[in-house]
Amino acid sequence: MKIAFLNIADIDDGNRVRPINEEVVSRLAESINERGLRQPIEVAGQIRGKKYRLVTGGHRLAAHRLLGIETIATVILEGSELELRRDELLENLERSELSKLERAQFLAALRRVFQELNPEAKHGGDRTKEQVAMLADWYRTVAVRSKMGLRTIERSTAIGERLSREAANTLRGTDYEDNQKELDALSRLEPDLQVRVGKALLDPEEASPKTVAQAVKVIQGHADPADISPEETQLRKLLDTWNRNDNPKARRRFLDHLSASGLIGAE
Repeated sequence: MKIAFLNIADIDDGNRVRPINEEVVSRLAESINERGLRQPIEVAGQIRGKKYRLVTGGHRLAAHRLLGIETIATVILEGSELELRRDELLENLERSELSKLERAQFLAALRRVFQELNPEAKHGGDRTKEQVAMLADWYRTVAVRSKMGLRTIERSTAIGERLSREAANTLRGTDYEDNQKELDALSRLEPDLQVRVGKALLDPEEASPKTVAQAVKVIQGHADPADISPEETQLRKLLDTWNRNDNPKARRRFLDHLSASGLIGAE
């Protein structure tokens, strides 16, 4: 491994999935000022005269800028842009401090990179058996690297793919950032509505909606969130589960179960 000292001005760290945490940067700056940089950052090599692209070490780089240091110890990685992007995302997913929102965004970005590296895994309609097999292998590989459950990865990836960046930024730093249930509900809305709902959830008014379902009702003018009863909230959850499961056999078995239990069909 060869370490070079690069000018920070020559390193591009824009368009990163995970925003910089200023508190972390401040603590790192104090440590670097006292003890120096213990772990070099990593960058992708220059392509056609462009700047080096940061792969890992965003907070370390920001700490150097805060201290006014013009150069930084760097490992210049080899490989294609997509391969280095893949490695960057996988490294971030191995960190335990990620919020559920960040995890969803990293997984969605990682899947996009996987499909760019493997064009045959893309699909424009119904997936072929080969595409299904490739994606299944990808999910299993990520599960091993990230030490997360397969189902968790599938759900989180879907949220990250559906959730707009603007809506995600609206909820960043709030309790909703770590509420997968509400993130899932928000991601199922149209992008424009996602942003409006996100802002409604953060309204400082006492009667502001507390869930995505309540916020949608308020925005559409159907109800005040204070008027939504617990029973109505539970009903909406059941209806949402029913609507998302469009398997006729599963629906029929569910109805048969309710009938056999005497929960429907009784006078």
